[in-house]
Amino acid sequence: MWYQIILFTTVCVFTYVLKKLHATGPNKFKFYFNFCIFYFLTSVLAAVIWPYFLLSPKNVRNAKIAVRLLKHVTKLYDLEWHLRDGEILAEDRGAVIISNHQSSLDILGMFNIWDVVDKLAAIAKKELFYIWPFGLSAYLAGVVFIDRSNAKGAYKQLKMTSEVMVKNKCDLETLADDPSEQYAEREEFEKQYYSLVATARQLISATRSRQAGDSSSESLQLKILQRGEYVETTVFNIAARWRE
Repeated sequence: MWYQIILFTTVCVFTYVLKKLHATGPNKFKFYFNFCIFYFLTSVLAAVIWPYFLLSPKNVRNAKIAVRLLKHVTKLYDLEWHLRDGEILAEDRGAVIISNHQSSLDILGMFNIWDVVDKLAAIAKKELFYIWPFGLSAYLAGVVFIDRSNAKGAYKQLKMTSEVMVKNKCDLETLADDPSEQYAEREEFEKQYYSLVATARQLISATRSRQAGDSSSESLQLKILQRGEYVETTVFNIAARWRE
């Protein structure tokens, strides 16, 4: 009796899932289903690959191995990425890259420029470190974790990181927070990021992910901007304060 109930329920759920996944048009179920797959694959890869990272811990090139696998998650969302002016990032010099950020899927944009940048260290809030096995793998791959609740400590960490950036000609990637973040907190970290650039005297680039066209297959373009060309609101505000 219970076996039949479980079997019937399983068949119904499986049929419902298949129907939703093959539906056309806007589909929240499919979006969140792919979102779960993205998280699952990221966790599995992190759990498997971190022992290999121990051979060269905190080496930013470790991340390229994981990125080359995870960037294909983009195909689940039927997205195409087009990188414009990527030669700016290909230069063998240190730089700070500021990207717009609204959800954890924005990291897919970073994944798709990683091969161009080559040496890239991401800056993330320290809470992500405690999400294991992802946090451990990210740490061993050179991700810099900062404590946003401790402004002075975060600034000290960023300053040390900028010195490494200049020495190793490594790029730093930071995600500018969603506008819903508290203004005071955003302003404090904007000052820190720009202070890092000013101290290191390095190029600052901005990337913006946006939808192009109305086709069913979305095309997201990553525009790499040279110094003085700002499109993302947060980046523009930082630049305005720095010039004052």
